[in-house]
Amino acid sequence: MADPTHLNVNPKFVLKDKDNYIRWHRKVAVPIGMQYGIATIWDGRTYIPNEPKLNDYIREAIWTPPEAPAAPVATQNPTPPPSTAGSKRAADGEPKEGPPDPLSKRLGWDLSVLDRSTRMEIARQTWKDYNARYQRLCKQQALAMDVLQQIVDNNIWRTQISKPENVNNPTKMWTSILAYYKPSPAETVTKCDQILSTLNSSKFKNVATYLTAMREAYGDARDVAPYYSWGFLAAKIVNGLDNRYSFVKDIYTINKVAHYDQDGFENFAKDLIAYEKNYQHEWPTGKSNPT
Repeated sequence: MADPTHLNVNPKFVLKDKDNYIRWHRKVAVPIGMQYGIATIWDGRTYIPNEPKLNDYIREAIWTPPEAPAAPVATQNPTPPPSTAGSKRAADGEPKEGPPDPLSKRLGWDLSVLDRSTRMEIARQTWKDYNARYQRLCKQQALAMDVLQQIVDNNIWRTQISKPENVNNPTKMWTSILAYYKPSPAETVTKCDQILSTLNSSKFKNVATYLTAMREAYGDARDVAPYYSWGFLAAKIVNGLDNRYSFVKDIYTINKVAHYDQDGFENFAKDLIAYEKNYQHEWPTGKSNPT
């Protein structure tokens, strides 16, 4: 695994504000969180338990059930006991329930019949296993904090780390950052719709970079916009092609491409790139789209 102190995240990709949150979350936070195995610590799915104490396990191992009270001495005219459920069980010969074996309760299986030496061995090994897991999770927790600091802007980090509840707690830090910077689904869709409706191929170096920009905007909103289909993206791309692609637009009409699935879209994108490669020498500039 790579050393997280050398992430070297490009400054333009760190979280700066709401405007780049969606792209940052999808392209930076999620891949890096998965790579280092810390995504579930950020979002709270992995719980960091309290540190296991060996003395607690030893105390449970040497536990013995309390002695049953001595049977009362029979008298010539005993007073009948109150009619209760407990006395009825005693009268029927059922043993009264005492406090449960704490070690058995912890591990989920009955250890009460084992001798003390065996119980002690099991308790120590159980503590050893739990403690190893705890130490491993603590290291992951520290790693999660370290990595998160590297992928957000310094101003954001300073603001959030000033909150006492966020110190050394990557889950609360992550939650706090999302609460402040994550845009609502409506905000995300509005922004992406605007991008998809205004980008024009004439503003890009070539049609491949135009397609990339459109794909990125599409990917940003697809999770929160059910109507964002591959056909929807293809129609937006056709609408944004400049006049040099008029021949393509005559073939790939908006009504036609609007029904594409992903395979249809990928073939359409390949045809666009091939068309530019074959005909760009005939364009007035003698090259692909201007920079």
